[in-house]
Amino acid sequence: MKMETAKRLQRIFWHFRWVLLIGLMVYNGYSFFIAFQLSVFLPVNGFIFALYSFMGMLEAYFNCKVSCKM
Repeated sequence: MKMETAKRLQRIFWHFRWVLLIGLMVYNGYSFFIAFQLSVFLPVNGFIFALYSFMGMLEAYFNCKVSCKM
């Protein structure tokens, strides 16, 4: 993979992770202020957190691709 492509993908993953994290924070804040009942969308929080972690691993991979020049 070319270094420029890896840098572009790294930036895309970084921005996508922040969008996911901000969305999760807004949803949790909304749930906290509206009700203290268990939400039907509670599994969505787990899925988004898992996706966020996976995107972090991919970002680290592309970061290594850029820095280490494998």
